[in-house]
Amino acid sequence: MTGSTPHLCNEIGLIDLSGICQRRQVWNAGAARPPENAIAAVEEGFGAEPPAGAEEPPLDHELAEALAALPPSFDVAVKVRSVGDRVVLSAKWNANGSIILLNTRPYAYSQGGSRAGAGERGGDVRSATSSGVDGEAPQPPSRGSISFQELLERPAPDLSTTMELLLLDANSLDIIGLFDGHFAFTTKESPFLIFTDEWANSDFLASGGEDHRVYVWHRRHRRLIRRLCGHTEPVNAVSWNGNGLLASASDDKQIIIWSTGAGSRADCDC
Repeated sequence: MTGSTPHLCNEIGLIDLSGICQRRQVWNAGAARPPENAIAAVEEGFGAEPPAGAEEPPLDHELAEALAALPPSFDVAVKVRSVGDRVVLSAKWNANGSIILLNTRPYAYSQGGSRAGAGERGGDVRSATSSGVDGEAPQPPSRGSISFQELLERPAPDLSTTMELLLLDANSLDIIGLFDGHFAFTTKESPFLIFTDEWANSDFLASGGEDHRVYVWHRRHRRLIRRLCGHTEPVNAVSWNGNGLLASASDDKQIIIWSTGAGSRADCDC
């Protein structure tokens, strides 16, 4: 999880560890002697590759010890995908690694009339280019020549009270599903992290909400099938045990176990 602004995470990044490559720690000929700590070493050029054609001078004992004390550095490919005008609250791979689940909150200014009442419909994949729901990654606002300090001084966008569970294809990072109906009320300064889960080959999706409820969707039918009541505070995380039980954890300091069996508490839809 990363972001195009310093304030909120609105991007997802995938790191390909299969192509990780350790950097060679060498001496930068522009540095006179080993610095006192690793941070200064990096700033002065220790651990960086020498300029093309430059010869590495022989290392004395003190310099060799300083280089040996530096942590290893690695280069790795990172694929970044914007999720549009929304902040990412949590990210999770599904069991077989084909789908990434993102719990998100749209920016308040991106909430158009097409989203009103969407929770009652259960959650469709709707075309909304400005929010990146059409499968193509929207481009983040251009920074131009704005400095990092100016970015810090810009106010973060307000967040909607609605939440959206996005499904991304793990290979292309295209959005292949959007499910809503759950809600959040914390402010943009510290939005709660709400964790999701899935089961049955991602046919069933679950999430908590700050409205004290647990939500369950059917992915292929694209609809909300359960809204479970029992908690008295925001529900931060859900977990499926693989054998018919769903656990939910809340700020009310309780963990509720929901069963899919007949006559169970999970039938108490509200």
